[in-house]
Amino acid sequence: MTKISGQAQSFVQKEPLEVQIVESYSAADRNDLAGGQKDPSQTSAYQLQWRPMEKHVLVVEGRKRVCHVGLVRQTVEVQGNLVSVAGIGGVLARRECRGRGYCRMAMEAAEPFALRPDGREFSSCSFAGRHCRVSMDTWVGQRF
Repeated sequence: MTKISGQAQSFVQKEPLEVQIVESYSAADRNDLAGGQKDPSQTSAYQLQWRPMEKHVLVVEGRKRVCHVGLVRQTVEVQGNLVSVAGIGGVLARRECRGRGYCRMAMEAAEPFALRPDGREFSSCSFAGRHCRVSMDTWVGQRF
């Protein structure tokens, strides 16, 4: 049993933690993680269409998924130059597990994907702050 403190609230972790990087993340998985909430990021009013994520980072406590971070790659044109970018989105932590550092753990596991040495020059992250508070300058350091 590991006691974790220094977060928004102290707690005792009862089950072992595991970080998984997987290819798929179903609507049922998302619904379970969001506690049945249909629009956990409260973005439906904007009528946005999200691009499907290519990889998914999951934090699993025991057998229960407690956090998700989605990852995408894209090449974009900026002033006539092709630039490789990595995007992070779909960040969501189970309501009862927020404030325990799980999103930070998932973001740290996503870092190699976003910053891998293949010419990628920029990384982007978009998520609702109430679900996961991560200091981006801490996450990507001097690269941002």
